[in-house]
Amino acid sequence: MKAFVLLADYANITGNGKLNVMGMFRVIHAQAFPCSHLSTHLIIKLYPDLLENVQGEHTLIARLVNEDGDVLNQMEIPFAFPSQGNQALRPEHNFILKLSVLEFEKPGDYAFKIHVDSLDNEVGEVAFYVNQLPIENG
Repeated sequence: MKAFVLLADYANITGNGKLNVMGMFRVIHAQAFPCSHLSTHLIIKLYPDLLENVQGEHTLIARLVNEDGDVLNQMEIPFAFPSQGNQALRPEHNFILKLSVLEFEKPGDYAFKIHVDSLDNEVGEVAFYVNQLPIENG
């Protein structure tokens, strides 16, 4: 199984299953630390490898880690792939996780690592940087 993962200001899924994404980013700017980022959408599109059997219940595990590998947050979401009427298409599952407040103690590299069913099965990640803005003298 693989995952396409990104961070954005906003995302939604239309009635016919199209994924809309606005304001994709990989850097968060902050003037002081600790800091809070008030609205982030974590978008995950899961899709199986060719001939992979994905029937049944699964668990999506999304972990926010810092550059030292410390886990800052973990979310677990049960899901099942939708049945496909058209067998020519591989099934996929879209997730939009609205994260209201992300807290960062210091600037640096961070990532959301995505796992399915166990922490041994990492299927994707999105790395990003939390940047310290220069202090203006005024």
